[in-house]
Amino acid sequence: MAVYALMPVFNRLALTRQAIDSLRKQRDVDVRIVVIDDGSADGTAEFLATQQDLIVLRGNGDLWWGGAMDLAMRHVHRMLARGDYLLFVNNDTSFDPQFIASLVSASRSNGNAAVGCIVRDANDPSKVLTVGARANLNKFQIREIATELDLTRLADPQAVRDEVLPVDFLPGRGTLFPGEVLDRAGYMRPRLLPHYRADYEFSDRVRRAGFPLRVSLGSALLTHDAFGTEKKIPSFWQRNFGKG
Repeated sequence: MAVYALMPVFNRLALTRQAIDSLRKQRDVDVRIVVIDDGSADGTAEFLATQQDLIVLRGNGDLWWGGAMDLAMRHVHRMLARGDYLLFVNNDTSFDPQFIASLVSASRSNGNAAVGCIVRDANDPSKVLTVGARANLNKFQIREIATELDLTRLADPQAVRDEVLPVDFLPGRGTLFPGEVLDRAGYMRPRLLPHYRADYEFSDRVRRAGFPLRVSLGSALLTHDAFGTEKKIPSFWQRNFGKG
């Protein structure tokens, strides 16, 4: 069984090196790292060219997240064996050496589920940034599950080590998918959703294809609150006409 870790990057070389280091340190699982470099101009390409254990795919800066992941998914699909997994991971993250093994265990224990994790603040790991999403599509609402939970209990990962929660969507930051999802749900749709919400749309198709969506409360990923987890208010132009 192998886990193909798909990581799109654009510049931020120091973060990319840190994330690759976290992936290389994973225990009890065969991790195959796929980096999609979408036109970085900060030395990332040169660094990746020296890393013999990586699969490196390249874009020209126009892929965005959805296009980068679509490229990687199509590339690895032919490599997948029965029982393999895909891991969606961003380069602004780090995690402990049992992170991927814990997601695999949760997937197998929950009906071959797609499994996400708790996202914690790298500066204060007891602080939970996000758990997962619930949706009320009749009201066009998506809300954060963390608002429903006892965050003081979540501060101790050991207290919730074996617990999982059902969710309506899963993000692209630290989520494990059984490889079979590519046969039944397809790939990304970058022309429709080149960047934002591409992950949610894909996970919704995965759910409708018959795979449960779960969050493993005992699996934690660390990131900095400045990298996309806080709520941002876009400008009128970004909201209505921005490519993302």
